[in-house]
Amino acid sequence: THSVPAVVLGRLRPTDQTLSLAGYEMLKALPGFDTHEDTATISVLENDQDMHRLSRKAEQLLQADPRAPAFLIREHGVYAWGGTMQEAIGAAEGLEYLLACELEILRCGGRSPA
Repeated sequence: THSVPAVVLGRLRPTDQTLSLAGYEMLKALPGFDTHEDTATISVLENDQDMHRLSRKAEQLLQADPRAPAFLIREHGVYAWGGTMQEAIGAAEGLEYLLACELEILRCGGRSPA
C-alpha cells in the first residue's frame, strides 16, 4: 500500500533498520503470529527502480527472517504477503492498522519507532 503511515514510518527509519511491532492484539492478523505477546519485525528497504536489485535485497532479508510479514519500502509504502490472497489482504489491512497506531504514538510524543 502507499498509505501515509507506511510512507512516513519508512522515512523515519534508517535504511536497513527495522520497525518492531509488539504488544498489539492486531498482530494476529499477520500470517504466523497468533498472540499479542509476539513481535513482528518489519525491515526498511531503500526504494530502488532496479527491481532485480530490490528483489535480491528482499530475498536476503527474508532468508535472514523467514517470519517477516512485510517490508517497508522507503518513500513508497508497505509490501505484505500471505499464503493465500485472503491472507495477504488480511496482512496488509492489519499492517495498515498497526502502522497507523505507531504513527499516532509518535504524534502524541511517545517513543520513537523501535
